[in-house]
Amino acid sequence: AESGDATSTSTSTTTSTTQGGRNLRGSTSSRNLSLEPALGKMKQQNSRANMRSLDDGSREPGHELYAAYVRAKAEALALKQRVILQFDFAPNGLQELNLRGNTLGDRGIVLLAGVLEQDRMIRVLDLARTGFGEIGAVALGAAMENMGGLEWLSLEWNLIGSGKGALAIATGLRNSITLKCLDISECSLGDKGGSFIASALTENETLEELDLGSNRLSRETAEVLAYALRKNCTLLSMQLVNNPLGYEGAGQLVKAMMVNTVLNHLNLSKCSFIKASSHGDDVFDENKPSGHYQLQLFMPGQYLIATKLVELWEQQGDTTW
Repeated sequence: AESGDATSTSTSTTTSTTQGGRNLRGSTSSRNLSLEPALGKMKQQNSRANMRSLDDGSREPGHELYAAYVRAKAEALALKQRVILQFDFAPNGLQELNLRGNTLGDRGIVLLAGVLEQDRMIRVLDLARTGFGEIGAVALGAAMENMGGLEWLSLEWNLIGSGKGALAIATGLRNSITLKCLDISECSLGDKGGSFIASALTENETLEELDLGSNRLSRETAEVLAYALRKNCTLLSMQLVNNPLGYEGAGQLVKAMMVNTVLNHLNLSKCSFIKASSHGDDVFDENKPSGHYQLQLFMPGQYLIATKLVELWEQQGDTTW
């Protein structure tokens, strides 16, 4: 159940969502909960802004994004107990929460994440098209690490971006021990954010379905995914629809599929299998490695290139080419 007003929200625990022909959710008895008394307090956020004085200088001096996150987090903690009473987290309590299409924004998501971060009952959480950005994603990433029952999470169509938001979600995925399905399509990840998510697959041991569709992912992310697929033993289905992976990126994934025997569904429709032109910046080819590269080693894809260059250098007797 959905509402256009972020201050009045109801949810039904009978939900069915299908992705790639597979039923991702079960069906339980119907139950409605009203969060209006608690979320209504969010309207008073401007008057409460000066109630707390938070010193975040020890973490990242002058960083406005972090300061905004801390303020939102403080407001969430102030309301946490009231919202917990509304959710009624009992042994047979709420298991599925659908907030799709409600404009919660970063403040609403931070509030929700603060409530759910120690939850053990929620299995299905749908936050698609809820209007949050990097701040909300950072809060969700932290909550993902602690939610002991979460199995299905949709973050589709939110402006997570390629920076701290994507890194936080990737960290949450890396450390989650229950999550089986993650939809992070159409979230403006780019290669930087997509590489963070792909890199998390090397350590996650529970995820079975991943949707990275429409995130402007190219060869760089494809190479990190290919590396991850050689190590991951649980992923069964991956959606990469509408990403410009290109000729080289597709080739890397095909090579990885020769090693990976677990993945049984890979959607590469509308992925622009066009061979890259020879002009412009050098494109790494391990068969013809000569070239000039400017690499940012904090990005998983470029770190892999640097690692491969060092391996080739050692194989050739510490010579240059």
